[in-house]
Amino acid sequence: MGCAAPVLAQAIPAESVWQVTNTTSGDLHLWTLRLDRGSFQLYSQKDVLKTFAPDAAANKDHLANKTIHGSLIYIEGQTRTSGDSLVLEGRFQSVYSQRQFRATIYRGAFRAVTAADGKSRNDWQGSRLAQKKPLRNYAAVIDSAIQVTERKFYNPHLLRQGPWVAFKQQLRRQQGAIWDDYQLKIVFTLGAARLPFSHYSLSSQRPALTPAPGRSAPALPVGNVALREVAPQTAYLQVRSFNGTAAEMDSVVTLLKAKPYQNLIIDLRDNQGGSVQAVMPLARYLSADTVYLGAIVTRHWFEHSSTPPKQSEYKSLQSFSEASYERIMAAIHQTKGVCLLAPPDTRPFSGSVYFLVNRETASACEPLVYSYQHNKRAVVVGENTAGAMLSGERFALPAPFVLWVPTADYYTADGKRLDLVGVAPDVAVNPASSLNHVLAALPQK
Repeated sequence: MGCAAPVLAQAIPAESVWQVTNTTSGDLHLWTLRLDRGSFQLYSQKDVLKTFAPDAAANKDHLANKTIHGSLIYIEGQTRTSGDSLVLEGRFQSVYSQRQFRATIYRGAFRAVTAADGKSRNDWQGSRLAQKKPLRNYAAVIDSAIQVTERKFYNPHLLRQGPWVAFKQQLRRQQGAIWDDYQLKIVFTLGAARLPFSHYSLSSQRPALTPAPGRSAPALPVGNVALREVAPQTAYLQVRSFNGTAAEMDSVVTLLKAKPYQNLIIDLRDNQGGSVQAVMPLARYLSADTVYLGAIVTRHWFEHSSTPPKQSEYKSLQSFSEASYERIMAAIHQTKGVCLLAPPDTRPFSGSVYFLVNRETASACEPLVYSYQHNKRAVVVGENTAGAMLSGERFALPAPFVLWVPTADYYTADGKRLDLVGVAPDVAVNPASSLNHVLAALPQK
C-alpha cells in the first residue's frame, strides 16, 4: 500500500489567491497560485502592462523585462513536498529584474526568498485569501496624492498644463483597477516619468519587521565620505551621498588641509544628492573667492509670477550661505527663494580640482559641479549628470504611503535650469574609467 499524500499538498486547491508582503519594501502583493502536476505558476494581475503602452515608450528601463501575459510579476517552476510543506522552486520575473525563487507553504503560511547572484535578497511572507479583492483603498491614496501635489508643488502654473492634467486623468482612470501596492507604484512611476520635472515619486514607509529566520539584521550604512591619497600630491575624495552632516564634511576638509596637495579628485559618481548643509563646507573649501551657487525659487515666487526670476532679480532673494538644513527649509517655506553663496574657507584649496560624474550624479551634487565648472575652478570628467535638481519634501498619504513632491525649483547663477538637463562634462569618458583617465593626465613628478 502506498503512503498517503502530505496533508498540506491535499489542502491547497489547483488555483488560489494569496496576499504576500515583501518584507524588504513592506509592499503588499496580490498573487494567484496555480498548481498543475508538479509545476506551478504564481503571478500578479493579468494584462496590466497593456495600460502602460504610452508610458513604456517614455521610460523603457522600467519595462526591460516583459513578464508573461502582461503581469507585473510572474513566477514559474516545479513543486515538491517536504513533510507537510509544499515547496515551490523556480524563476521570479518582474518588470525590473529576474531572480531565483524558493517558497514553502506550511499550515497556510507562505514564506519565500528571491535572490540574484546569491547577493541581493528579498524575503516574502503571506497567507491565503478567501477571495480576490484590492488590498487597500487605492482610490483614496491617489486622491490624496493629487491634492497634496496641487497644494505643495513649487509652480502651480505647471499643474495647469497638459502633462500634469494627462497624468492626473490617467491615475483616476486606473485607480479602480489597482489591486496591490506594487501595481500602484508601477502605475505612478511610469506615469510620472512623462512629467516635465523630477523629484516626484510615491513610496511607502517600511515597517520594522523582524528578520526572517536565519537572516541577520541589515548592516549599518557605511560613511558618506572616504578620503585617501592616490599619489604623493593627489588626494581622492569619494562622496557617496550628501545626506551626512556639515560636521562630517568639515572633518574631511580638516584632513585635506593637513597636507599641501596639488590635486583633488572628488568622486560624485552614483551620488544621488542630499542637503546643502553637507555641500557647503566642501564648496567653501574649493575656492578663494565667493562662489554663487545659484538660486532656489519657491512657490511663494510662482504664486505671483508665471516666469522664474531673471538674474537681475536674484538680489531680491534672501542670501544664504549657512550649513544648516533647518534654516534653508525655513527659508523655502517662508520666502520667495534663496540665493546660495559659498564664501571662501579661511584656508581654501589652491590646487587643481576634478569632479568625477555619471548619469546617477544628481540633485545637490549638480549645483556644486556646475558652479565650479562655470567658474573654471574644476574640470568635470565622465558623462552628463542626472538632471534631477529640485528641492523636494515628503508628505504623508493614507498609510503606509508617502509622496515626494518638488517644493522649490533651482536656477544656476547664470540663469540656467538643470532639472531634466544636467551638467555636461568637460571631458567625456566612460565613467568606469574616469579616475584612471584623470590620474593618467596628471603631471608625473
